[in-house]
Amino acid sequence: MTKQNVYSDLGSTMKEFRETRGITLEAASFGTSVSVLSRFERGESNLSNTALNAVMTNIGVAPSDLRIDSLMFHSPFIKALGRIKALRVGLPVAKARVAAADYRRDTADHAYFMRDLNVAVFDWMIDSFAANEELRMPATLQRQIAHVLIDGHVWGMYDFNLYSFVMDFLDTDLIVAAYKSMRNHEHFQAGTRYADDIAFVLWHVGVALTMRGADDMLPVVEGDLLRFRDAMTDRQGPLLSNLVLAVVRQKLAPGAASDARLQLALKAPQIIGMDHLAEYCQLLVAKAHGAKTGVII
Repeated sequence: MTKQNVYSDLGSTMKEFRETRGITLEAASFGTSVSVLSRFERGESNLSNTALNAVMTNIGVAPSDLRIDSLMFHSPFIKALGRIKALRVGLPVAKARVAAADYRRDTADHAYFMRDLNVAVFDWMIDSFAANEELRMPATLQRQIAHVLIDGHVWGMYDFNLYSFVMDFLDTDLIVAAYKSMRNHEHFQAGTRYADDIAFVLWHVGVALTMRGADDMLPVVEGDLLRFRDAMTDRQGPLLSNLVLAVVRQKLAPGAASDARLQLALKAPQIIGMDHLAEYCQLLVAKAHGAKTGVII
């Protein structure tokens, strides 16, 4: 893939986020120039890391939303996954269908188990989004996922993404079993290059187990969140880690102190001007408290 195509893919994705949220080029480009951002969105140039981080902050997009990493534009799975995950922050279902169709086309000559699993997962996820309901995956598909996450016990970028992507739709015992498998892997350690990916998974584990009443695992989740919060490179990540920590603490030790801690964690994104992140935090808390929030997180 040429650099031109990489710029075009990332730039057009950022443009979709910006326009979907009604943010002007002028507002999004604060910290860089309008003309530079415009050329980037058209695929004509790249942005420096500093400028890209500034634009993402202005739009309210985290690296965990975009999956910006070295594989995103070379792996059809990571690319499609990133597009479908974007539904969690406002992109329409139609875009997910296009992403899934692109994945089928780009991998049409790949006759192997993982490709079939990815297609099935994408289809199931899109059906759930369309129904606006957290549909439980059928046992046959859950067994295939368990084979990858638990029997395979690899835990690289694919596994972290797959796990966080499907977690809301899995049975609780599979969520816990996969979590234990992840914790026993060599990547689950201080200094790992997967710290951001692991923290992203931990947010979902914490919310899912809080919502489902799996309280016996929450102290373990709490300890892991603390470890990986401090290892994250994404500036928005620690805010979300603190939020999920507050949700878990409220469940483990309900009371005025825990409630106050949660309210502080909810206010933090607004204090630094990340309104979209603040909305996402509200949804996470609503979900953890059992409110019906569809499948937007």
